[in-house]
Amino acid sequence: MDFFEHQDAARKRTAQLIVLFALAVVGTLIATYLLLLGALYLGGFSQSLQAGDGAHTQPTFALWNPLVMAIAVGATGLIVGGGTLYKINELSGGGEVIASHLGGRRVARGTSDLAERRLLNVVEEMAIASGTPVPPVFVLDEELGINAFAAGKEPGDAVIGVTRGCMELLSRDELQGVIAHEFSHILNGDMKLNIRLIGILHGILVLSLIGQFIMRSVWYAPRSRSEKGNAALFILVFGMGLVVIGAIGSFFGNWIKAGVSRQREYLADAAAVQFTRNPGGIAGALKKILGLSAGSKVNSPAAPEASHMFFGRATTSGFAGIFATHPPLPKRIRRIDPQWDGKVEKVEPVSRRGAGRASDESGRQAEGFAVVTGLAGAAASATTALGSVGTLDRDHVEHARHMIDRLAEPLQRACDDPFGAQAVIFALLIDADPVIAEAQFDLIARHGPKGLDRATRGLVDPIRNAGRRAHLAIVDLALPALRELSAGQYEAFRSLVEALIAADRKISLFEWCLQRLVLGLLDEQFGRTKSMRTEYYALGRLQPQLCTLLSALSRVGQSDEPSRQRAFRAGASRLGDVALGEMNAGSLSDLDRAVAELARVAPKHKRRVIEACAATLAADGEAKVDETELFRAVAQALGVPVPPILPGTPLV
Repeated sequence: MDFFEHQDAARKRTAQLIVLFALAVVGTLIATYLLLLGALYLGGFSQSLQAGDGAHTQPTFALWNPLVMAIAVGATGLIVGGGTLYKINELSGGGEVIASHLGGRRVARGTSDLAERRLLNVVEEMAIASGTPVPPVFVLDEELGINAFAAGKEPGDAVIGVTRGCMELLSRDELQGVIAHEFSHILNGDMKLNIRLIGILHGILVLSLIGQFIMRSVWYAPRSRSEKGNAALFILVFGMGLVVIGAIGSFFGNWIKAGVSRQREYLADAAAVQFTRNPGGIAGALKKILGLSAGSKVNSPAAPEASHMFFGRATTSGFAGIFATHPPLPKRIRRIDPQWDGKVEKVEPVSRRGAGRASDESGRQAEGFAVVTGLAGAAASATTALGSVGTLDRDHVEHARHMIDRLAEPLQRACDDPFGAQAVIFALLIDADPVIAEAQFDLIARHGPKGLDRATRGLVDPIRNAGRRAHLAIVDLALPALRELSAGQYEAFRSLVEALIAADRKISLFEWCLQRLVLGLLDEQFGRTKSMRTEYYALGRLQPQLCTLLSALSRVGQSDEPSRQRAFRAGASRLGDVALGEMNAGSLSDLDRAVAELARVAPKHKRRVIEACAATLAADGEAKVDETELFRAVAQALGVPVPPILPGTPLV
């Protein structure tokens, strides 16, 4: 199953989850209706509701009562639906909200702690190798077990979180295996499903919370003898019933959550082996969980509702088999390492406030890759750039590591804080013409923070020395720090980016790509744009946008009109029965609008769009730097992560 199939499957799983949720709500509605009938009967109100004359007669029980049904429907919809929407809205801030809710501390990019530095390095390598934005990293300092999670709505707002035990007890290979597992959840569309699961379960749980509140209110409320009787009995029974209904709903909700989660964990384990081609890494991490007294337990009060998001089982319950969100550790290990003899070594726990030690080597020193066995047989480098979409492998990880290592130290340090990261982006935009460059430095001096123009000047040469192929990796490294800007700082930064691009009164292809990669991602975080919803389930209505996209791509790297026409036709041929007609002369602004519409296409049809883009750019048989940058910028705008295109790798 490739990236597009995973995305489509994630959408279908969400639809199935909505159906199950609807069934749970219907069951809750029926139970609430019966509860109201029973409470009214016991309280002596059923007769008056039916007769409407207020006469005091012997209460009778009737199974159907339209008024009670209307009350049950309204109350259930309001409570369950409102509770679900409230929780989903609470988590709409993205992965950082969830990480903070779990007690996470954001790791500073410029940290001197060796274990934290190693963790950041592994995450950076995985992100650049997979073509996704480098996510912020959080550490749960008080958690001594070995665990990790990925959280967010989309890859652009994802975060990676690890426990202190995970950061300090695992070797680099083991840590890499765990992080690869979490990146598979990012790439496969699991994160949004996880947030919806939290919201749905919270909506059902609200019934129990309201029932508990009602019972406490009735039990402890002061009242006279005359106030006791039917009314109090009705309220007390109703409150007890809500507690029971909420508990039953939560039982089945957690059962659904566990069933959805367990299968995805097996898939993520397999993906981690494929990504690293090192089954010993993730298998070693799972074995250390078995050998550690704290295991993978997470003590945060918020852990139960987020238990399905973790690498290992974060909580325990009396219904271990039914509610287990993860398969048993021995089963997971044997799927990865069939020759495992079942033995594990005891692992000494870390102190609650460790000194930042790693269990062995730090920095970027790799331990090498083990011989591939078991699940790793599925691993192989993609033979084309298109085949590597939404995945990564050892070659891409090694490529990312070497690319980062070759960057000058001042450039790497600048990417670690918001001030320096702004200077990095500005330095990428400085024109080769000295006159225009001076005008750009003047703009930064007049409109940017004090000293930012000097910082930008100091980074121009290191960036140019890194080479054009490193530019997108540099952008990736700067993005996490840029996400730490305040709203006001971001608006000033954004205005300066646009001013620097406009300094020569034209926009180059690289400038357009940088805008899409940087501002496109940050605009959503800072509320300037909203995440795209799927609106198109076929490409037929998007002929003008597809024509504009392929026309723009065909002009890149093609020096004459016949070559451009061949490139355009090569791309159009990948669209099947969608007839595009002739090329158009659209501008980059037209391309912006076209890409924005195409981003609303369903995942399985995005595959055809990406195939058409790749075929257009590859029509001349080679992948130039301009072409690969544009391919990635368009792909990211469509929500499709594209790993770096390795030398010698064809696009299609």
